[in-house]
Amino acid sequence: MTVVTTTYEQAMDARTNGDLSGAAELLRREVAANPADERTQFALGVVSIETGDAEQAVRTLHPLVVAHPDNAELLTFYAIALRGVRRYSDAIKVFRRANELRPSAELEEELRRTTRMHQQSTPVSGQQSTPEVRTNQQQPAAREDVPDGLLASQLDSGRRIGGSAPEARGSVRHTWHRRVTSYRRFWLAAGLVISGVTLRLLGLPQPGPEASEPWSVPRLADHVDLVPLIAAAVGALLLLATVVSARFTRYRVYEHRIDFEKGVLSQRRRPVWLFDITGVSLRRTPLLTLTGTAQLVVEHDAKEGKPSRERMIATGSARAMAEYAESLQGEFLRERRAMKKLWI
Repeated sequence: MTVVTTTYEQAMDARTNGDLSGAAELLRREVAANPADERTQFALGVVSIETGDAEQAVRTLHPLVVAHPDNAELLTFYAIALRGVRRYSDAIKVFRRANELRPSAELEEELRRTTRMHQQSTPVSGQQSTPEVRTNQQQPAAREDVPDGLLASQLDSGRRIGGSAPEARGSVRHTWHRRVTSYRRFWLAAGLVISGVTLRLLGLPQPGPEASEPWSVPRLADHVDLVPLIAAAVGALLLLATVVSARFTRYRVYEHRIDFEKGVLSQRRRPVWLFDITGVSLRRTPLLTLTGTAQLVVEHDAKEGKPSRERMIATGSARAMAEYAESLQGEFLRERRAMKKLWI
């Protein structure tokens, strides 16, 4: 009899055997295949903490915490992840909330430990930070050893955290493609096709004198009447490439995330969580103004806290994109404030 093991079970076996990197890779693969599985999301957050990737743990656990703010076990790991990225003040608040929901000596000890770390990281009033202190504060987060008393006792229970709830990224709200007319090469291709067809219909330029010599570069110069056909063919190919490129440039808007996808043969998908967004602006280049549309510039915090930006180009009319920009500003602000419910 053949025993079939799931990717999740393989990841848990790898974690048990000490292969945390292998477990994290398997869980990432499973989350990509089944984004609605909250158990796998939770497991990836825990393993990310154990491998020292606290930033990944924060990003993974945050949507679950927003959906289940009263789950003490989930809050505990989220607080550990916040401490790993040196957000001590936020970690203290979440630890306190978790201890209110499920008091335990382990949580009280973790709270005291985090408070000490916060005090050590805060310079004394009136005292300037030395270069050594600044250097230490810029070092990456160290690996977090999850205390035995806080290990996920329900990690392998097979249940979903908090019961039925939307997936971490939420349901799809909009799926947009970039307009073909927003590409400069579209107008270049259209110009080549129109020019080539027009010249061909007018019979310009006139063909050169006929000759019985074999085809060669000098002989091709005598057939300038082929230039319009060549221009029209090149324009048609360029037009087709533009249409395909626009089709594969897609923006998926979820409840908690926006996916920016582009590329035909080499595809790239850049997910941006709403709570990472720091600003939204609307811009219109001359071409976008002439075609009656605009581009939405989404600024967000990328890995290691470095600012980055993604562009949502020509998904609708300028007015529609302006209205969505205002809506998106409200959404990412609400997402950022969602965690405050845990601290009141």
